[in-house]
Amino acid sequence: MGPVELIPLGEALGTLGERLPVAEAKAGASRLVQVMGWTTNEWLLGSLGKALGSLGERLPAAGAKAGASRLLEAMDKITDEEDMSILGGGLGALGERLPPNAAQTVVLRLLETMLNTTNEKAFTSLAKSLGSIPLPKDLSAMDTAPDLLQAPAVLTIFILF
Repeated sequence: MGPVELIPLGEALGTLGERLPVAEAKAGASRLVQVMGWTTNEWLLGSLGKALGSLGERLPAAGAKAGASRLLEAMDKITDEEDMSILGGGLGALGERLPPNAAQTVVLRLLETMLNTTNEKAFTSLAKSLGSIPLPKDLSAMDTAPDLLQAPAVLTIFILF
């Protein structure tokens, strides 16, 4: 069964997300992580990433970290900003379960992506995802945050209003 055929499975897992027992959620997430490694299709990565994010609350820290790593890898393959924001949403959903070092990596990546986006909707979605991730205790790693006011999407929003 290829990645496209697994979309219904991903959607079903996403719908069942918080109702699944931890063992089944972990197995489903592991399968989604594996399938995401098989494709470079942006839409498919976004769809599978969304399903993975919906399992976030049921995953142990190691499972959330593996899922976040795969979502970050998928972000490297995507150019469409809306699909990027879907993956960002998956990262945000995993945020509370991430170990501190993985959370810091995700925060920095979301900030980097936000700085480069020109799509206001994607920027807003990524910002929402960023807000779902606990900040590291060492905020010196967040020196990029003030630069967000210069991001293309923010400048576009200010120009429009």
